[in-house]
Amino acid sequence: MSSAGGGQSTVYDLLKLDRAIANEVLLDKEHSGRVYIPLEAGPNTNPRIVGLAGGSPGLNALYFKFGVSGHTVFVLSNYDPEDIEPVAKSIIDMFIPESERGKRLVMKTKEGE
Repeated sequence: MSSAGGGQSTVYDLLKLDRAIANEVLLDKEHSGRVYIPLEAGPNTNPRIVGLAGGSPGLNALYFKFGVSGHTVFVLSNYDPEDIEPVAKSIIDMFIPESERGKRLVMKTKEGE
């Protein structure tokens, strides 16, 4: 595996990270719980899905945590972020139909976004 896009990992390593957070191995209970709640959400929010994404030209990573089913999905690609959006939508559609999604909250990672 090349880290030409600026990062290097495996799906297995990402799954270990996800499990360490969920099982409160990496962070304490309070901080582990915050990983899965959008910043704009209320304190008692239990989202059906949490999605995190990051990328740059030629590198993209998606992470979905489905609260209801307990499934975790990672997508690693060497495509541009906008090229992988249809894949992300298809994955979400497999777990939660659009009619059942409710309010969408977007996590912001940079000031001014």
